[in-house]
Amino acid sequence: METMPVTREPNPREVDVAIDYLHDKGTPAQREYLGYRYTGFTKEQAAKMSGITMYDVDEWASEDEHFKDIDSRLSWDRPLRVHVRREVLEHIFSRNLRIALDIDRKVLEKARDEWEELSRDELLYLMNIRKFYTAQELATIEKVLSGQSGVDFNIVALIQQVNNYAGKSS
Repeated sequence: METMPVTREPNPREVDVAIDYLHDKGTPAQREYLGYRYTGFTKEQAAKMSGITMYDVDEWASEDEHFKDIDSRLSWDRPLRVHVRREVLEHIFSRNLRIALDIDRKVLEKARDEWEELSRDELLYLMNIRKFYTAQELATIEKVLSGQSGVDFNIVALIQQVNNYAGKSS
C-alpha cells in the first residue's frame, strides 16, 4: 500500500486544539480514544481498545463540538493526523520510559542497599538493564534530546531491542 505525501502543514491552532484534548481537555476515556485514533485506528477499533462503545463516542460528539470536529477530521485530514501522531507517540513513549526508569531506580537502589535480598528475577532484571547504562547510551540520548542532526535514531528498533532483552529475562 502506497502512502500519500503530506501536502500541507496543519494550522497551528488546529494542532493546539487537537493536542489539548490529549493532555488537558476531555475525560481520560476521550483522551485514550483520540490517542488511538491519531495513531491510525478506526473509530470502531479505537472504541474497542479504549473499552468504550460507539454509543459513547456518538454521545461525546453530540455534546462537544470540538470533540466531534477532531474525531471527524481524523478520518480525512491526514496532515493533521500525521502531525499530532508524533506528539501522541512521544507522549506515550516518554511516559512509559519514565515508568521504566522508576522501576530501574527501585531495583538499583535495592541492589545498592540490600544486595543479599535481591530475588532471582531482580538479579536477572539488573543484569539486563545494566547494558543500557553506559556512556554511549547517555551520549545517544543527549544527542536525540538536543535535536542534533546526524543522529541515527530509530524508535521502533529501540523498542524491539528492549522487548528482546525483556523476553530473554523471563
